[in-house]
Amino acid sequence: MHQSDDLSINWVRVHRKSMDSTVWENETIWRVWSWCLLKANFIDNEFPFNGKDILVKRGQFITGRNKALEELPHLTAQKYRTAIKYLKSTNRITTEVTNQFTIITICKYDDYQKDGRQSNQLIYNESNQPITNGQPTANQRITTNKNIKKEKNEEERLRPKSNFTNYSKPKFNDRIYRET
Repeated sequence: MHQSDDLSINWVRVHRKSMDSTVWENETIWRVWSWCLLKANFIDNEFPFNGKDILVKRGQFITGRNKALEELPHLTAQKYRTAIKYLKSTNRITTEVTNQFTIITICKYDDYQKDGRQSNQLIYNESNQPITNGQPTANQRITTNKNIKKEKNEEERLRPKSNFTNYSKPKFNDRIYRET
């Protein structure tokens, strides 16, 4: 399987308490911060560059100002620099700048992006199992009952209406109609 085909690695976590942070208050900074989270490696990786391999660790990525502005449309170079400066001053990122590229490191990346498989083991432990297993059955019953009711209503709606009363033949009850 190709790495990008594994669904467990094609997402990032954003905690709801992010809305209480100062990063959330500024649209430009929030956009740059989100971009950093999305760009960061989820595993250590080596990238060839000018004839040598550069190790880019989990929580890091390589970029440059031009590449960043290309990937962050509607952002000026000044707004990008200001956002990066703010993220650095609040210890959310660090940067290693060369004359050819910049490596951005997200501080506390592992706190922000815990491995989903480890978290799922905590959420779905043995005590939760009966609830999780029983839920689809109950949901299925409710859905089935709703579908039956919907079908009956649809049949009623489609049944031809007549001005004449429809008399049906009386049915004989076993107690009344017996051969002696």
